[in-house]
Amino acid sequence: MVHRSADGTFVAVLGNGAGTDRTVRVTGAGQSFVVTVPAGSFLVNLRRTTVV
Repeated sequence: MVHRSADGTFVAVLGNGAGTDRTVRVTGAGQSFVVTVPAGSFLVNLRRTTVV
């Protein structure tokens, strides 16, 4: 799930129920980033953008 806050920050909440780490690419608003979500966990990632 990705949510855009009023201040322009994107908050991505990613879950990984697998037994191994997973690398994922999150793309939106003309930007993308790659994160590794550890096995059996959730990850919250914050990104600031200049897109209005």
